[in-house]
Amino acid sequence: MRGHILFIAPSAYILSGLASWLDYLEPGLHDKGWKVTIGLVEGSGFHNPETYLLVHPHINWIVISCLTGTPEGRIKAIQQTVMELKPDLVASVNIPDAYPAVNRLRGSRKYAPKIVMAVHGIEAYLYDDIKLFGSILDGVVCTNRLACKLSEIIGNFPENRIHYGPCGAKTVDASFPDDHINTLTIAYSGRLEQWQKRVHDLPEIIKELEKMGVPFELLIAGNGPEDQALRKSLGPWVNKKTVTFLGRLSSECMHEKLHLRAHTLLMPSFWETGPIVNWEAMAAGVVVGSSRFVGSGLEGALKHGENALLFPVGDHKEAAIQLSRLVREPGLATRLAKNGYQIIKERYDIHVSINAWDTAFKEILDLPDRTHRAFLPEIKARGRLDNLLGIKIAEIIRGKIGKKVVANDAGGEWPHSYSGTECQDDSFWGIAKTADSP
Repeated sequence: MRGHILFIAPSAYILSGLASWLDYLEPGLHDKGWKVTIGLVEGSGFHNPETYLLVHPHINWIVISCLTGTPEGRIKAIQQTVMELKPDLVASVNIPDAYPAVNRLRGSRKYAPKIVMAVHGIEAYLYDDIKLFGSILDGVVCTNRLACKLSEIIGNFPENRIHYGPCGAKTVDASFPDDHINTLTIAYSGRLEQWQKRVHDLPEIIKELEKMGVPFELLIAGNGPEDQALRKSLGPWVNKKTVTFLGRLSSECMHEKLHLRAHTLLMPSFWETGPIVNWEAMAAGVVVGSSRFVGSGLEGALKHGENALLFPVGDHKEAAIQLSRLVREPGLATRLAKNGYQIIKERYDIHVSINAWDTAFKEILDLPDRTHRAFLPEIKARGRLDNLLGIKIAEIIRGKIGKKVVANDAGGEWPHSYSGTECQDDSFWGIAKTADSP
């Protein structure tokens, strides 16, 4: 056995790309000789491992429960799980409470596993966390080449401890578009929100297609905070049955209800770290029509006119012009789809992804241990009990009497970051855009 890896992951985001990644990574690493445990965090409201496991059944899993909802409760819950399992390596997936938890164990000399941050995003707070916890972390593994670079230049993390592990997609016997397309079937798949995904670009793009006289239908899979607003703005097309909302689709249904019907996947995002929905579409023979999102430059996978059609972020007219080419240029869709399928086989097949993460974890285990303790942010008091009795004693009392701190969302119940930096930070995005140049 190569070692025991404990992944600590959220259970609130059931149909996320992150969940799809763990679905294939766990059995893949197991086949490589690792013992793998998926630690799913539980809260009193949003994080529900039982529901998660109905959609994502895992070979070996454990629930990490913090029903009090406090920072101290979360840290202690992770400590308890680590001490119970004694893994060689802890990989945190958007659960930063793992870092102080492991650091406390190291300080007490009870147990000292390696600790790794899995980076699945391009947001300022992630790299601020890398900088904050840098002397604790034994390594970071990023799903995007820009994320690797930002870990170094913003996170100030040692280059020899930064690893690239792309997300993967399962290649199937793809059905490629016909040489001649009469009605263009467009798919959108992802979270229905504006800041990153820019879902309100969708109605503007199809308005431009209508002006050009391009016959189309739009299939939308996913849900999110902009669901109702988007349904309202797309209402006229829904009534005409040219736009269909499919709701949340499982990975199994995605292929049947979306990929087999669509000619192209439309991705208007501002930033992405793959994204895995692109790779899944290309693996199924679907042409990607994408913005030149932050994260696409260094990755260099989407090549305009070769395996995809690209347009500037927020340029609705240019997006429509590029999509219209699939109808107006016979054979273009077939050529792009076949080339896209080939790059997935070469660079983003699930086996390529598994091999990359396997190599990263082996190299991290072989590196010398971090010998000094990091400065950690102080855990703040969360009410009268903390102020009266102290945080640690107050947490014991809360556990005994069943008192909970209620969060308003999943990120409040199990926070994604300790830094609190807003993802809209202009200076960060200036650096990211500059660094993303090939």
